[in-house]
Amino acid sequence: MTTAHATAEGSWRTRLQGLGPLVLLALVACVGLRLALPGHIHYLGDEDWTFQRVREALRGDGWAPLGMPSSRGLRNAGMSVWVFIVLGALGHVETPVGLTRAVAVLAIVAHALLLVVPLRLLRDERERRAWIWAFVLTATNPILVFLERNIWAQSVLPIFQVLIIVSFWKRSTRAGAFAWGLVGAVVGQIHMAGFFFVPALAVFTRALEPKERRARWGWWLAGSVVGALPAVPWLLYMARERPPAAAGSPWLRFRLEFYQYFFSDPSGLSSEYVIGRDVLPLMRYPLVAGHATYLVGAAHVVLAVATLAVAKRVLVHAWRRRTALGELLFGDRSDTAILLAATLLGMGALMTLPSIPIHRHYMMALFPVPYVWTARAALREPGGERWLAALFGGAFVVSLGILSFLHANGGADGFGKAWVVQAQEGANADGAKELHP
Repeated sequence: MTTAHATAEGSWRTRLQGLGPLVLLALVACVGLRLALPGHIHYLGDEDWTFQRVREALRGDGWAPLGMPSSRGLRNAGMSVWVFIVLGALGHVETPVGLTRAVAVLAIVAHALLLVVPLRLLRDERERRAWIWAFVLTATNPILVFLERNIWAQSVLPIFQVLIIVSFWKRSTRAGAFAWGLVGAVVGQIHMAGFFFVPALAVFTRALEPKERRARWGWWLAGSVVGALPAVPWLLYMARERPPAAAGSPWLRFRLEFYQYFFSDPSGLSSEYVIGRDVLPLMRYPLVAGHATYLVGAAHVVLAVATLAVAKRVLVHAWRRRTALGELLFGDRSDTAILLAATLLGMGALMTLPSIPIHRHYMMALFPVPYVWTARAALREPGGERWLAALFGGAFVVSLGILSFLHANGGADGFGKAWVVQAQEGANADGAKELHP
């Protein structure tokens, strides 16, 4: 081995800080969970609408100018479906399974690309370790696993969010600032939750960034303008339709779902989101030779204990810093601290004060920030890594158990009939919503 190769290898080992085997294990779990049982995917009306638009575009019928209608009857931006058309073309997709697999592969690339932050962009060893653990946690979390096996607009957001974060770190360069603005403008067109994350990050960065890491704001603005060009047809449509104000949602009513989801998602205690009322039968899984193992139930106990342990560290830290509010809210003004403050204070306020009803899947627009926050919280005191390992392992068992449940029952309540069952029975997506194993 040459000196240069030995130095490079030593550098990678140093940056991984002894977590190399765990990172490899997490990457294998990430790939396996997202690609296993490809036919057992969530496929109802929304997924079918998008797949039909992709099929029409690929056979030459033209691209849909606007996206899927929202719950208020308004159409989403065209980018929310165009990204799937591109995926379908690149993957030569012919079935919903093929399109879902393309989404899963894109997500796997996003998870791998996330390692660029700790391995190439961070110098502080403690921050680097927190980001490595954040990558580990995202690999097996049930919400991420099953959203990244779905044909929803928010399911493709992780790759764009990672690109935003990487370019945000390089914002003092022309290319970095331009890319930050460009990708930020695109994210909101894929899912409107991005319109809350992007401006919050820009405002907090402008207010908190040190002079030596000052963004090239002119280039950021140029990238934002270019990225916004595909939204012109949608903006004209919105101007014509003039969407009505949401009834019953006055300001200062304080819907707290954003913070509820932010702090609870990394816990892995989210099986009900995936399979609805079948969460109690799930506790018996996986089945071995038809016999219950109750491993999923045990994993939930582990996840609950680990979550409480991390929460205790958060409360202790907040109590110790109670007289230093600025430090508690904004940290040391590192890039990680700016990212967290922009999300919790900026995006959180924008989504909480107007009393906007949100769902868990909206949180994909801030991937992987909740997991970074959780990792930092756990690592504030010695012994925190054992609780992070418990979250990783427990979430893996739960995700594996959900896959086993879907395979054994052909779907689940809240999940509906899996696509492979629909294909076998000749059912359609609209009629496959309810399933009670």
